[in-house]
Amino acid sequence: MKKMRAVSRLSMVLLACVQAVAGRAAQPSPPFPGLLGMPMTEALKTDFFTFFRLVETSRQPAGASTIVTFKPSGADFRQLVTLQATVTDQQLVGLRLELARKFISGSQGVFANDIAKSFLADGPPRADRTALELLVNEIQSNAGTLVLRGKETPPVPARESDGYLAYLGRKQAYSQKLTACSLHMEHVKQNDEEWLQIQLTPTL
Repeated sequence: MKKMRAVSRLSMVLLACVQAVAGRAAQPSPPFPGLLGMPMTEALKTDFFTFFRLVETSRQPAGASTIVTFKPSGADFRQLVTLQATVTDQQLVGLRLELARKFISGSQGVFANDIAKSFLADGPPRADRTALELLVNEIQSNAGTLVLRGKETPPVPARESDGYLAYLGRKQAYSQKLTACSLHMEHVKQNDEEWLQIQLTPTL
């Protein structure tokens, strides 16, 4: 009888634990605030940095700020992707993603699409997330490829937006002033190679 009562109490404890875990899982997670303006220590723990395995490669002073450069840890993408974060008072106040043009248009373009659309989705403050949804969806649907972390290809308009044309290399540059930040995309030449720069800075 004592053994049965002990088993019963253990079952009740286990049931309570399961219910508690289920309750926490059912609670919605707080909205993601955006990398811009986030403390750098917190940003490094986000999915954007961990999923793409971005590791710090250098630092250089820039007035009162510091420019921290990150590269993917994997050898396959290290020479194709660069992320530069401008840090002031331990906060990210500027972000610039650089993608080799051959990376976007080449056979590994699906990976370029993934990091570009994730940068535009996770980088801006929450107030500007909706304004960039169209561009994010267009990049995710680029050339009919399925982005790695996307569950399904979102619908996009028949006519490409100016921002998407810049991403594809059919426009030299594109700028968009948002509520909390500004987006600037531009093609530049570095070491005789074409690169696309996607930059997010606070709106002044």
